[in-house]
Amino acid sequence: MGQRGNYIIQSAGQFKIFYTHWRANLIAHDLLQGPKKYLAFVRQFEQRKELVNDPWIEGCVWVDLDAKTLLFWEIEQLLEYSVREAYLKILQDKWKGWKVSFAEKEMYDIEKLLGIDYTSCQ
Repeated sequence: MGQRGNYIIQSAGQFKIFYTHWRANLIAHDLLQGPKKYLAFVRQFEQRKELVNDPWIEGCVWVDLDAKTLLFWEIEQLLEYSVREAYLKILQDKWKGWKVSFAEKEMYDIEKLLGIDYTSCQ
């Protein structure tokens, strides 16, 4: 058991993958810290060379520091569309000046940004 999640921080065309076994169920909560605190928090996690395989991955966050873009998905708190929309409005206030989005297609949306073929390898 666990709550496996990947956290990807991209800058200057390079990305680093961070992993936690126990926090994917708290992604929505953790993002409310805002960018500065959230990024410092994530950088404490174990750094990995590869993303968690499906079906084990339960959430993922992609942050592009240069474009100030945040894209994420998680399976615990935001399954209900109306809850997700209200949450995204609050989150946008915490991440002022950033483009904040929910990855409706989960890893399929994120793999496009990373330029990898994650989904068909699962």
